[in-house]
Parts: sequence; C-alpha cells; structure tokens
Amino acid sequence: MFRVFKAQISWARAWGVVAAMNFVNQILPSGGLSGITYLAYGFRNKLPVGKTSMVQVGRYVAAFSAYGLIAPVALYLLIQSGGSDRIGEISNKLMDSPGALITGVLFISMAVGLIWLLNNKHWSHRIAQFFRRGINRVGGWFNKPDILSKKAANDMVDQFHEGVVFLNKNRLQMIGPFTMMTLSVLAELAIVFVSLKAVGAEVAFAAVFASFVAANVAGVVSVIPGDVGVHEAAMGAMLLAFGVETPIAISAILLYRVFNKIIFLPIGFYFYQSLLKPAQEG
Repeated sequence: MFRVFKAQISWARAWGVVAAMNFVNQILPSGGLSGITYLAYGFRNKLPVGKTSMVQVGRYVAAFSAYGLIAPVALYLLIQSGGSDRIGEISNKLMDSPGALITGVLFISMAVGLIWLLNNKHWSHRIAQFFRRGINRVGGWFNKPDILSKKAANDMVDQFHEGVVFLNKNRLQMIGPFTMMTLSVLAELAIVFVSLKAVGAEVAFAAVFASFVAANVAGVVSVIPGDVGVHEAAMGAMLLAFGVETPIAISAILLYRVFNKIIFLPIGFYFYQSLLKPAQEG
C-alpha cells in the first residue's frame, strides 16, 4: 500500500509495521482505527497524514475483498462435501439469534458508513471537525487545548480524499496489495485449520473459513481489546454448529489464539516501540 502511493518503505520496515499494528489490534479497542494514528506518526516524513490513513483503510478493503474471493470457493467445497443441509441449519440459527443479527447490522452499517464517507467530502470535513473539538476539549483538561487546528483537520480530510481519487484512477495498482492480503488470509486460515487437525477435529475447510470470518466480524464490532472472549465465542459457536465436538473446538481455538498472541505479541511490542520513535527513513 505504501508503494502504491510512491512511498519507498523497505520490506523489513513494512514487516515491522505489520507486527506493530498486530500488537495495537490486540491491546486496544478498535485497534485498526487506532492504527491510523500510529502509521501517521511513524511515517509522517514519508506520506501526508491523510494518505497514510488511506494506506490503513486500503489494507482493510483488501482484506474484506480477499474474504469475498475465498467465500465462493469455500461454499462450493462445502456443498461438494454434502454440507448444504448444514448451511441451511446454521442460517436459520443465525437468523433466530439476536446477537448474530445485531452484529450483522453493526458490521453492515460500518461498511456502508465507510463507503459513504469515502464518497462524501463535505460530511468527512464535518465529522473531522466534530472529533477535532472533542480532542481539543480533552486536551484542555491537561492544559493543551489546541492539539489539532481546524486547518490541520481539514488538510487531513483533503489528503485522504486525494488518496481515494488516486486509487479510483489507478485501480490496477491495488492488485498487488489484494494479492498479498489474500495470501495473508489463507495463511491465517491454514493456522486455524492445522490447529483443528492437531487436536483431532474432522472439519471441512469451508467450515473453518465460515468460523474464522464470523469471529473476525464479531471482533470488528467488539470494543474489547484484542476481542478476547468475543473472537473465541463466535468461532466456537460456528464450529459447534458445523458438528465439531466442544472439547475439540475449545482446544483448537486456544491453541490457535495462544500461538498468535504468545509468539507474536512480544515481537509486535518491539516494533510498536520502534514505530513510536521519530519518523523513520527506511
């Protein structure tokens, strides 16, 4: 995504950014949104803040597009394995579940809201000024009432929308980020799938995909740092619906989550500290 906007960031530095953002996602509510701030600070000498924000948003757009690419394949494999009846059962259960319905409505509302903001510069300015006043009000409690000026907030919105226009005119340049994100999603799915197989689960890839997506959607709308508990509950409920036994589902989820957190959080913390240092050149 940095290369799309002509910012020369080394592969090593980019890997560090990904590790740091993963750390942010685990320790803060709405970590993905918070990540915009860290990227903007760490690379302020490389890209304007608005375009750095577009980099982070672009990553999420690529991720959800990757899910959209994999979903039909997973559904086809599930139907081929005789799981069409199971799909109907799960759909009926989800429709009858208030929690699933609320989560779905929130997720769709967030997606629609983002698309609307991407195409509505006027309201983007108004929302930016609303948050600017809130930030300055909080700053006033610490005798720093002018953290963000009106001009700076408007400039960030203008830069962001310049990035949107640029991507609309150069859509083919998103092929690279989209391909990389698709491989990333497949790698995460492979970790979950191997975790299930390691504890003896007999489960189709499509079931793993559906469970993983449900867990991530629940995590997006969750306000709990690292979506701890929410992610596990959503994935566990889906695995149980696909016929995985409770002890096996719990064991596999814990194995997968411990692997992700215990191994990668310390690495992410190291790069997180590095990202907070003065803007890097590499």
